[in-house]
Amino acid sequence: MGVGLGVIIAVLVVLAVLAVVRPKEAPPGVAGAPAGTRTARVDALLAGLADPDPLAWSAGARDLARAAKSGQLTPGEVVALLHAAVTLAPLDAAHDPQEAILTCLFAIQHDDEFLAVLEKSIPHLREPSLRPAYAMLVQRISGVDAFLRLANRDPEHASYGLRQLSRGTVATSSAQRDSVLAMARNPRLVDDVAWVALDWVRRGIVRAPALALRGEDFVRGYRTARARLAAARAAHDHDVDSLTTTVGIYLDLVGRLAPAVVANDLDAAARDRDPAVAVFAVISIVRGGRTPDAAALDAVVRHDRARWVLLQLLSAGDQQSLIPARWRTQEVLARTELAHWLSFPSELGTWPDEMELMNVVSVDAEGGAVLDMYVFKFRMKAPHRTASRGWMAGVSGPYVRGEPPRLGGANTFSSMEPADSRTAEEHAGRVAEILAQWRAAHGRG
Repeated sequence: MGVGLGVIIAVLVVLAVLAVVRPKEAPPGVAGAPAGTRTARVDALLAGLADPDPLAWSAGARDLARAAKSGQLTPGEVVALLHAAVTLAPLDAAHDPQEAILTCLFAIQHDDEFLAVLEKSIPHLREPSLRPAYAMLVQRISGVDAFLRLANRDPEHASYGLRQLSRGTVATSSAQRDSVLAMARNPRLVDDVAWVALDWVRRGIVRAPALALRGEDFVRGYRTARARLAAARAAHDHDVDSLTTTVGIYLDLVGRLAPAVVANDLDAAARDRDPAVAVFAVISIVRGGRTPDAAALDAVVRHDRARWVLLQLLSAGDQQSLIPARWRTQEVLARTELAHWLSFPSELGTWPDEMELMNVVSVDAEGGAVLDMYVFKFRMKAPHRTASRGWMAGVSGPYVRGEPPRLGGANTFSSMEPADSRTAEEHAGRVAEILAQWRAAHGRG
């Protein structure tokens, strides 16, 4: 009886879609396509999508994707056929063609019905298709409303949309932000909401006091994440890195919301053995008007990654009063700049395990200025892919001697060449090239 009812529903859906997509004349978007030809093509696509066999349905969905991508169908036809695809889909785990549905969605993303179709399609998607689907959804303010409806129906999916909200630039209304922040009450979503909340605070979209209603949720979320991190460390679990990042997000956030409530938490975290955790606690302690433990601060500033974060998030005045002078020299900042550059995914993808100064190469410029290029050698430990290369060379600069120390050397670079393959001067580059680039950057070319 269930099979018979399914067939009846499938036939009704097909008939409804045929009524929508069967044109009486050639569509404006498909030049030279006779009505009969288009009708036959639509009928063939619908037949494949109405087939209860997962393999046949998958083939039909891929045919639809190819037709949508090549422009053989009007946006209205793609919308109607995609409605049929997600309504009739057997959604067999082994044969569900996620990419086909995504291709159709991309083909109609400028159509008026796009958001309605996307909202209907998302419950039928799985990883890795959910992330790009949610990215398309939350790029517009009405899509945020659709996301909130989906999140209320299926909290399991909400985390995908929350992470995309923290990376997007879509304007959100006050009511939408309140609804998103209210999700922090859900222990399974509070980590993701914390990402969004911190992003909004950093970008000035909301002020920290506006998050006060969710303060208890975020403090509870932090303490839970902290316990999970301790357990992952003890088990040498692969989740340590992601949990370290999550704990850092929480420390930055709760330090803005309730520094007095979490004072003991911040003091304990500032003494954490991992500077990537301790640095956010130190920053929150300083923001709260307190002075961090001297030993904890020293452990943070001597670490390249933590020092870079500290310099980025503390105001200039706080940096001057907090960071000891020996960690604010131009050599140290040049090293920090190069280490950060090397951490990009296109380079080492992480921070160097070891780094040493090879030499400072100086170049005389106009007006008596002297440009300093800092040449370092660095290396990685196994199992990093570059561990077998040993010491490699990198350059940070140029920095004008006598000016206040700073980050941001425009010529910071490494080609990952062996450090001993050239002299420091050769690694730094030719004097003429350095001068030309410096002149161009300062409008003196």
